[in-house]
Amino acid sequence: MKILIDSREKKPFTFANYEVETAALKTGDYSIKGLEDKLVLERKSISDFTSSITKQRFWNEMERMADISKSYLILEFSIEDAMKFPVGSGIPKKLWRFLRVKPKFILSCLQRIEDEYGVIVIHSASRDEAAKKCLELLLAGV
Repeated sequence: MKILIDSREKKPFTFANYEVETAALKTGDYSIKGLEDKLVLERKSISDFTSSITKQRFWNEMERMADISKSYLILEFSIEDAMKFPVGSGIPKKLWRFLRVKPKFILSCLQRIEDEYGVIVIHSASRDEAAKKCLELLLAGV
């Protein structure tokens, strides 16, 4: 088994003791070699997610993921984090007044991702927890 990590992934998870290859994945950030059309995982921090949901490129990605039987959105944040956004997001407080995204919109987008695209949303309490869940899903997919 070889874990594939998209070459555009800016902060990739590390998977000790597993063979990893960087590749230009058509969809998602993580997959297993040979299963790219059957298993994909997209990773988002809260700041990345809140900026992505306002861009068509993200929704195009969700459309591609809808055609893949095992597609997951791994979030490095909890529902509670989303509810108190931008608190704890890492976005400097002086920029908060310029943010267009509010908690209600975040929650509606998460619901849309599951309902309209069939992508399973996985929340995590931290980046480390998200990495562990990502590995578990990749291993379960083979």
